[in-house]
Amino acid sequence: MGTVTNYLKKIIARQVGDHRLVVWFDPEGHYTQVTENIELPGTTVACYRGSFFALRYEIESLMGNLDPPKL
Repeated sequence: MGTVTNYLKKIIARQVGDHRLVVWFDPEGHYTQVTENIELPGTTVACYRGSFFALRYEIESLMGNLDPPKL
């Protein structure tokens, strides 16, 4: 991984630790490769792939608990 990718991973990991649920808005898709290849222990990474309904379906089972998921 490159320097920028490592930095982004640290920021995302910290935000997930602080807030548990993190949404990353990247309408131009500049960071698509980063999000598709990022691995954070104990965290589910779900990516938008052209359909909000498909994304919602993918994460639906994680959203039913009292505590927010690490997502």
